[in-house]
Amino acid sequence: MHWISSSPFLIVSAIAGIAQSFLWGPLYIKKQQWLHDNFVLPTTPSSPPKPPPSSLPDAASYRTVYDFIVVGGGTAGSVIASRLAELQQWNILLIEAGDASKDGQYLSWNIRAEPQMQSCLGDHDRRCEIPSGKGLGGNTLINNMLYVRGSEEDYDTWAKQGNKEWAYRNLLPYFLKLENYRNNVSTVFFERQQRGKGGPVPILRMEEKSSLVNTFVAACNRIGLRTADYNTETNNTVDYVQVTNRRGRRITSTDAYILPYKQLFTNLHIMTSARVTKVLINSRTKQAVGVKVIVKGQERKIRATKEVILSAGPIFTPHLLLLSGVGPKEQLEALGIPIREDLPVGKNMNLRYISFPLHLATNRTLTTAVSPKKLEALAFVNTEPQAKLENPSHEILFQYEPRNMREYFSLGLIHLQPASKGFLKLATANPMDYPLIYTNFLNHPNDMEEILRGIAECLKILHSEEFAKLGLRTRKLKAPPCDQLRYGTDEYWRCVVRHVGHAADQPYGTCPMGSRENGQSVVSAELKVHGIENLRIVDASVMLPVSNGHTQATVYVIAEKASDLIKNSWDWGNELERRL
Repeated sequence: MHWISSSPFLIVSAIAGIAQSFLWGPLYIKKQQWLHDNFVLPTTPSSPPKPPPSSLPDAASYRTVYDFIVVGGGTAGSVIASRLAELQQWNILLIEAGDASKDGQYLSWNIRAEPQMQSCLGDHDRRCEIPSGKGLGGNTLINNMLYVRGSEEDYDTWAKQGNKEWAYRNLLPYFLKLENYRNNVSTVFFERQQRGKGGPVPILRMEEKSSLVNTFVAACNRIGLRTADYNTETNNTVDYVQVTNRRGRRITSTDAYILPYKQLFTNLHIMTSARVTKVLINSRTKQAVGVKVIVKGQERKIRATKEVILSAGPIFTPHLLLLSGVGPKEQLEALGIPIREDLPVGKNMNLRYISFPLHLATNRTLTTAVSPKKLEALAFVNTEPQAKLENPSHEILFQYEPRNMREYFSLGLIHLQPASKGFLKLATANPMDYPLIYTNFLNHPNDMEEILRGIAECLKILHSEEFAKLGLRTRKLKAPPCDQLRYGTDEYWRCVVRHVGHAADQPYGTCPMGSRENGQSVVSAELKVHGIENLRIVDASVMLPVSNGHTQATVYVIAEKASDLIKNSWDWGNELERRL
């Protein structure tokens, strides 16, 4: 790691970056004052988040022309819409396909991949579910709330691939800007300088922990893992989970970026239950000029004078590009879609596979009932002794699972750098038909061998002195094809992993950033779609590999940086206004 040697430089860069992004300070200060004076979340954990109401009473009242149209009100879309609305001379339209159901519970798109032979064998028709939140907040409505940045080296690799402004030193100011990190345990100076305070996204370490998780952490320490903040030290570490939560309640991107400031943003209009079916691209100038959207059963065209920004997520952003004629030429020609630009949209998709193969019972009983299940700790390890220590190979997850007044737990595993890659493509030219998704989990034979290495690491932890006193008893999973195999053999682990595993997080990288010349990228380092003017992508689609990050944190930081890229592109609102 380079933390110690580079910390002063990173800190100076962070301060400078934050100062630059606050040049429009008065509205930011006004927003912060509004947040502290007026926005108090209820403390009841079971209270579902309420979506912000639309700015206008009905679809007929929406304008026909906006400066910016943001497609998708998920993690990135909420950030972009909020940050652009800070410049009050701009008019922004945020379009979200989903909405809350009548009982206040948000929905999922319920997307399933095509049947696979090597993975998700326990799912119906062997079709893995792809995490996809539907509604304002997107995936932050349904994810596990884990906040994991990823390693410094991963982002520096982005920069080495031609995306110079995406090195970790350039992103650190934005991590600090978005975070409101609360840690009641450590006051170490180093940690204080590397974590943000007062940002819109609350990040909290778990306050109520089981005694078993302390045993897990101690066992990890015994095999050589350090207890450290995995958002500052990223390998051979173990720590309690950090989640986007406040007072026992999930905080979505909409809760963090839009709801507190709704009354300030008179220039932000939010259209929900509205499905964008096409980006309107001028065939002569190759400029994105607006979108076609179906709202309340009616098709409308809405113009954008500055940019159309796609934040519909790693599945629906590439889907929308393909429908709009931006994608692989052969695929578009086969479906009769006019080609606007030949780009490798959807040809690569990064996903990671998670399984919980180890379930154990202890000799402890409970005196009072506790919550049935909760993820409590993460460990990042490297199983390759000769590999670079900066790059963890596996993530081990400790999950507390008490039941019947006894203490149980399980260990989960994610192989962080799989060789298998997925892809997606259009099924039909009908915008209402989902695209075809191929996860290809475990298709590369090395991936399963790496998972077996990870399970061996888990067993080292369980065989430590700390767990010996708990009288651990293994619990064999109910996976019928695996029942005939002897517990603990490689054949047994392979069978269980293939049957009980699933997607660890949302996919990413379906429209990766990079130079046009490499033939593998869809957007530039400024997140502009190659060959199409005034069209930008800001969501997990543009991500390059992040070995140990969970996508929530990375998407937040991408959106924060992209907001400044867009503002800079238009001279922070000081450009000559083009009147219609």
